[in-house]
Amino acid sequence: MDWLFADETESDYIIIDPGTFDGKVKIGDRQTSPGELFFVLRQFVPSVSDNIDIVIAEMLERNIGVRDIDLTTGMSMLHYVVRSEGIASDRFGPAESLVTLLTCGAKCSQRTLYTDMNAFHLAAVFDAVLSLEIMINNGNSKRETKSLLHSLSGEFQWGTPLHIAVACLSVGCVKILLKQGACKFVKDDLGRTPADCLPLAVRSHKDRINTLEIAWLLNVSFRSPVDGVQIYGGSRATVPRRKRKVKRRRSVKSKIDNKWEYKVGDFIAVSGFSKGIIRYAGTTKFAPGFWYGVELDGPYGKNDGCVHGVRYFSCRPYRGLFAQYKRLARSVPSPGTRSPSVDNSDVVDRPSTRAETYTRSTPEFAEYLSH
Repeated sequence: MDWLFADETESDYIIIDPGTFDGKVKIGDRQTSPGELFFVLRQFVPSVSDNIDIVIAEMLERNIGVRDIDLTTGMSMLHYVVRSEGIASDRFGPAESLVTLLTCGAKCSQRTLYTDMNAFHLAAVFDAVLSLEIMINNGNSKRETKSLLHSLSGEFQWGTPLHIAVACLSVGCVKILLKQGACKFVKDDLGRTPADCLPLAVRSHKDRINTLEIAWLLNVSFRSPVDGVQIYGGSRATVPRRKRKVKRRRSVKSKIDNKWEYKVGDFIAVSGFSKGIIRYAGTTKFAPGFWYGVELDGPYGKNDGCVHGVRYFSCRPYRGLFAQYKRLARSVPSPGTRSPSVDNSDVVDRPSTRAETYTRSTPEFAEYLSH
């Protein structure tokens, strides 16, 4: 293993785009040192990630070792390629470079110098799904693959790639790792399983969707600290269904027995009309349900206590009104209101008198009200 580093000057910090003509000339120039080529890989920008195959091809052509490390970051070419998939617009570019490096002898178990992470750990951080599939299907034995699936990283409290993928909400990598047999019960240095690493206090819509999907994959349930919603993981059969509430109709007797119901003689206010006194409480023949007959304090009603030939109470014309309890409210008596004591025992089924059938538009009605 060679330890490569470069004497970086002020000009080295200018971003070099391998996709442009000037960038390709700079990379293909034989005077460009290996350390400067690593500097190009160090630029974590989409323009470099999309064209990382150009830089890798140039470094391999110069016989730079696939396991050589950049002393500035402690990463090799393999690490840079896996990381670049996280922001590349076309993931097939880094994937081709990854296949080339693995063919040339790069090892997925090689760790970074400073963060103690192998390629599997980096793929879990950046959700490099395609790179993770390529590394798993690269011809490694089952023993080597199992060792990489459960390898520990000191950067993440000695957690496995599954710990890291869950903590970073890398849904694609979580699916692949579980499919390959990654253990869901391995604990890190803090005693946490992968499910314990699931971040709950997420606010963006995308992160909330990823959290729900990972919880379902890991078969865990939790209560979100953001809005208090209970989240259930696992199969859909484990999600409890809410019982359908059957709305029962209250009987007429239960309504009468309610302590909040109004009684005959109470002063009330009718919504949309005026104040008055309850003269009747009970069922009627003109409509089902429980009704209150109200004598209003002015000619704002619709009858005189008689509806369809059936008299329920007696009052002056157009001062009677029938309403249900939801349109009534408690009120105080208006000045000049007569006594509420009324005897309804003489209520019989009899037709209305002639004076009670006058309309408001007739002069006889006005003369009747003046008496």
